Amino acid sequence: MGIIDIEKLTPQKDSFIDDELKKSFSGLLVKVEIVGKEGYLYFLFEHKSHPSKNITLQLMKYMAEIWETKMTKESTKLPIVLPLVIYHGAQNWDIPTTLGELLDGFHDLADKIKEYIPTYKYILYSLPSLDDDEIIGEVRLRITLMLFKYSHTDDVEQLLLIFSNIKNALSVLEDPQLEEQFFITCIIYILSIRDDITPEKISKNLSDEGRQTVMSVAEQLRKEGERIKQFEIAKNMLQSGMDDSQVIAFTRVTKKDIKQMKKELK
Repeated sequence: MGIIDIEKLTPQKDSFIDDELKKSFSGLLVKVEIVGKEGYLYFLFEHKSHPSKNITLQLMKYMAEIWETKMTKESTKLPIVLPLVIYHGAQNWDIPTTLGELLDGFHDLADKIKEYIPTYKYILYSLPSLDDDEIIGEVRLRITLMLFKYSHTDDVEQLLLIFSNIKNALSVLEDPQLEEQFFITCIIYILSIRDDITPEKISKNLSDEGRQTVMSVAEQLRKEGERIKQFEIAKNMLQSGMDDSQVIAFTRVTKKDIKQMKKELK
């Protein structure tokens, strides 16, 4: 990592993930200095329980889009982009990490011919293959990666144990508001990915304050879920030609909501 200046990490707003792939992947583009020049780290988080066979091609596509964007805007030399995959699925990562390994007959070619064929290797960070003490870094990073690692585990008690220790671990931040915000983020993550883990289960080993926070977040998620369902029903009613007033009366959405839905349905 000596080639990267980690003191100059700047997250970028672009992720380059296609809408249809966002349920399986999330991306983070970070601007850095690599060998003293502008470069990028592209983190691709693999959320499925098993590795995606097309991830090598997806990464190459995202890198090409980053370069195309830079070329269009600045018309300069292209920056170095280092691709990293963060995987936390239930199955072992058993797919190639280089493009060349996907190309039938690539390794049988003479080196002079290989020069004309693009290939690259991405950095793989497979959480299930790491021991817990190998997961290091700032406290929020460690907690996040530990939750990722055990997100698909059959050992629910292990995941609950990790969760019960979050509050104490966050005390090193010495910022109550930051601690609370991150704790709430962890609650939302756990309740969103596991149907077998209830607010009551993750609350049982927490303080009274921690339990109150969990139950409050769970109630907010329940209300948000109901609101999403109401919106879907309202959209279907509008598509079927029902009058705005009937849709509002039935679903309790607002006139402003109706106006926005009509824009989305055009």
